[in-house]
Amino acid sequence: MKEPPFVIFDRDPNGTVVGYKGYCYEIVRILQQQYNFTYEIILPGDNAFGKELHDGSWSGMIGMVVAQRVDIGLGPFSVTHSRSKVVDFSVSFYEDGNAILIPPAAEENRLSACTKPFRLETWLTLMLFATLILPVILWQHSKFYWIHYREKCPTLGDQYLFILGVLIGQSGRKLSSRCSLQLLAAIWCLSAVVFASAYVGILMSFLRFPKLLPVINRLEELPESHLKWVALRGTALDSLFLDATAGIYKTIGDGLLKQQRGALIDVHLDGITLVANGGYAYLAGKSNLESSLYEDYLRTGTCRLSIAQQEFFKVNVAFAFSKNSALKPFMDEKILQMMEAGLDIYWKKLYGAPTGGKCGKLFAVLLAMMAIVYTNSLPTAEEGEETDQTFCKPFSSCTNSTDCSSNLIYKTCRANLFGNKQCCLF
Repeated sequence: MKEPPFVIFDRDPNGTVVGYKGYCYEIVRILQQQYNFTYEIILPGDNAFGKELHDGSWSGMIGMVVAQRVDIGLGPFSVTHSRSKVVDFSVSFYEDGNAILIPPAAEENRLSACTKPFRLETWLTLMLFATLILPVILWQHSKFYWIHYREKCPTLGDQYLFILGVLIGQSGRKLSSRCSLQLLAAIWCLSAVVFASAYVGILMSFLRFPKLLPVINRLEELPESHLKWVALRGTALDSLFLDATAGIYKTIGDGLLKQQRGALIDVHLDGITLVANGGYAYLAGKSNLESSLYEDYLRTGTCRLSIAQQEFFKVNVAFAFSKNSALKPFMDEKILQMMEAGLDIYWKKLYGAPTGGKCGKLFAVLLAMMAIVYTNSLPTAEEGEETDQTFCKPFSSCTNSTDCSSNLIYKTCRANLFGNKQCCLF
């Protein structure tokens, strides 16, 4: 089943699947080139990864593997305890967290902008000082000097207006030097300037670049929000929520079962549409959601989706085999060799979605694009140029690509930075 960036379907204009690509199929493609075999893709009828049913059987691709209708469950299977009791998993080739797709962050209300530069504690302290502490200090100050400088000493009200005027930069008053504590006045004036400047600077920054507030930041906030939630049927999250007996997972699962705040869906695109229309959150694998967010932005040109900041239920991703399958040791060895060669890094850059372009971090997008261009533009030995040792087999040597033909993945002979030829990936 389709699960970008792991499994991607190529379709013709009529919508018919004509090819497959993605992280998982790159592993199979390299093995096919090396061992010259053919394979057939069988899609699950229920379009699900698989979950345990009430009678103990399994649905989806896990059920197909258990029944030995297929040799390999080719997809990003989350390695869970319940699944490991009925199938064997390959070594993990990816670690992926689950995330929450939510409506885009909303702009903070500008009507309360005047209070945003400082925290509530700061405002309360200032009000306490201006209304209680300051009048007492001024009263004691006036009482002390009134005896000696009765005619020249300003009234309590004048002193109070002077201090508040300094704070807002509108004093226009000058107190008698004989009646004022000049050191304290200087400290107050300096503090007032710093305070007022900080306030104005933060306020202008807030008005020019308004703060965007996400609807929620983590799973625990979902039940308290106005959002309903959906999850894909037959996935690891389906079992996680419905089988939970306590905590936030049970709360989410109860919402899915009772269908008051949540529901299980059968098609990934339905979850994307519900979130885009507003009022829903979609729980799924983070890599898949990032790809969907980017595709939606390319299709619509607007930021209709966002992803909550905190992940949950991070799992290892692997292929599924029937119990005691003879293919598992072979696949484990080859997957480990590919990971050691750095192919996982290359595939992440090749198929992993940018962070949403305008909807995400533009700098990260540019870095990802530069990494792909750089990797795809490495010169070969036939071009006669020196290159670095990126994706080259350590301590290898060759004269031409024929010497590298016996390697599983390092099949190209090219020169490194020092002029020595090595067997490399590209």
